[in-house]
Amino acid sequence: MIPVQPVLYKSRTAMSQTKRVAVIGAGIVGLSVALWLQRAGVRDVILIDKAPPGGGASFGNAGVMADYARVPFANWAQFKQLPRALLDRSSPVAVRRHYLPPMLRYAAGFTRACTPSRFHAGCRALVALQRTAVQDTTTLLQHAGATSLVRDSGVLALSSSRAGLQQALAGHVGLRERLGARAARLSAAEAAALEPAVADFHAGGIYYPGGRYARDPHELCLRYASQFARAGGRFVRMEVESIQAARHGCTVAGGGRQQACDHVVVCTGAAGARLAAALGLRLPLVSERGYHLMLQADDIALTRPVAWLERSVYLTPMLGGIRVAGVAEFAQPDHPASDELFALLEADAATMLGRRPTVTSRWVGARPSTPDSLPIVGRVPSCKAVSLALGHGHLGLTFAAVTARLVAESVVRGDDTAEMAPFLPARFA
Repeated sequence: MIPVQPVLYKSRTAMSQTKRVAVIGAGIVGLSVALWLQRAGVRDVILIDKAPPGGGASFGNAGVMADYARVPFANWAQFKQLPRALLDRSSPVAVRRHYLPPMLRYAAGFTRACTPSRFHAGCRALVALQRTAVQDTTTLLQHAGATSLVRDSGVLALSSSRAGLQQALAGHVGLRERLGARAARLSAAEAAALEPAVADFHAGGIYYPGGRYARDPHELCLRYASQFARAGGRFVRMEVESIQAARHGCTVAGGGRQQACDHVVVCTGAAGARLAAALGLRLPLVSERGYHLMLQADDIALTRPVAWLERSVYLTPMLGGIRVAGVAEFAQPDHPASDELFALLEADAATMLGRRPTVTSRWVGARPSTPDSLPIVGRVPSCKAVSLALGHGHLGLTFAAVTARLVAESVVRGDDTAEMAPFLPARFA
């Protein structure tokens, strides 16, 4: 493992006063925050979760680290497609009836985020995160001895029609390129040469050479957790019920136990809305569930993630087989999984591979999504001893490390930094 020295910031005054920081949530974002706090010199970091490290969306995502993600999902093109998608039973987008009340504020925020000024501000914010996202991720991978779990093979996105491909090139793909993403246009033959195992369902696609992927997102979390423990961090198995502000710092309580802290960082995904509400901050954060199937990969020789643009589904080669991941289902995190949506994923995989695959396991988990497609990173306005680092939606793996660096800088310096301005919780106050 490459030795990494603690980061020395310009001012260590606030850090010297911060004796204990609790990080709530042991997914990829929480683990990254905990590691970066240790690197920054924070002496006592506690990681708290009701489940072992690496659960939730961090367990079952598509594994993609998307350096090309520079355009918010909240845009007019998506907005115009939503009514048809929601009425189409074969669509990978679904809203469950019981979840309509939480969706009302989210929908209003999504609509506002589509206005030109807010959309372009969202683009600038994502570009700002991308400036250091790759290097920050590499720093943590080296720190945790986990570089072998990530492949720099690029990402291939395919379109099932020439019209769809031209629309993508004229729309979000072209905009991504103008915002600094590298993309290569491929004919159907060129795409087939790149990934011969994929069927000829497509009319060509786009290759993003800077894209990376995790070969096992759960194992990546476990490597981070092991490094955290080796550096003296403590993991506390506990469901946090409340965060109580104190004269100096705050107290985390749950299950009849309490942890007194100088600072708390909430990285609990969709569940973070409940903790934020108790501190006076009402977040339009929703549970956007994703599904995956693991496929037997004995004779499926994929070398990189392959996406189907029209279906928003990925095939990713992983250590345990081929993962087919997709679906945006707005529902309570513990709502029963939909056999219909699993069947759609299996049908999409069959189309992409040219045959019905052998499914070895199924999974569903909740992504924490914001209406403006930007994560929530920074201090709670009413309680400066509590920071939030959540709401990454589909980009948790992509932005976990840069989020962690921003949070560590804020904790060490004693206040949020200018770099965090587009992502502060106060935008929803």
